[in-house]
Amino acid sequence: MFDGSQDCQPFFRVDPVKVASAFSRAYQLLGVGVRITGLHATHSNPTNPTNPMKALAKKIALLSAGLLCVTSLLAEPAGPKIDLTRKVLSVDEVTVQAADGEPARLTIHAAGMVNSGGWSKPMLRAGKDAVKNGVLVFEFVATPPSGPATMALAPVKASITVDKPAGYTGVEIVAQHHKKVAK
Repeated sequence: MFDGSQDCQPFFRVDPVKVASAFSRAYQLLGVGVRITGLHATHSNPTNPTNPMKALAKKIALLSAGLLCVTSLLAEPAGPKIDLTRKVLSVDEVTVQAADGEPARLTIHAAGMVNSGGWSKPMLRAGKDAVKNGVLVFEFVATPPSGPATMALAPVKASITVDKPAGYTGVEIVAQHHKKVAK
């Protein structure tokens, strides 16, 4: 239960320069020039000369709704970025070759499967033990779909070029259910 004694962190961090710029553009688009001095509000572009304050209130309401949308688009999540990647279902093929013109570098290609459509950004990410007994270890990961997706196996591919470590003996690619080694 929240009793008010806990430290509250903002859910979003908003860049004030972006917000000020958005406000300025929104005012220009709506043709509203508002100046508040003391208890009097004036405007420079009335749409209804018989009731200028009603027209101003309508424009301010539209502006407020628009700015709420703009600030939500400009907001950045507070705190560290969350890693949304997950290991792919399987790794089916791994190839290793010397990088073009650079014998001290290796290009590693992996192909595998994910359990549905909609996965994006497949990549090979260094594992917890990046080098184990001369074997380079990589996790085969991708970003899962954030919404509905086709429920069928789908192929994914990823490549990475890395420096060849001293004592190199091979590459291990780790997926969700198994791993594959190539030399």
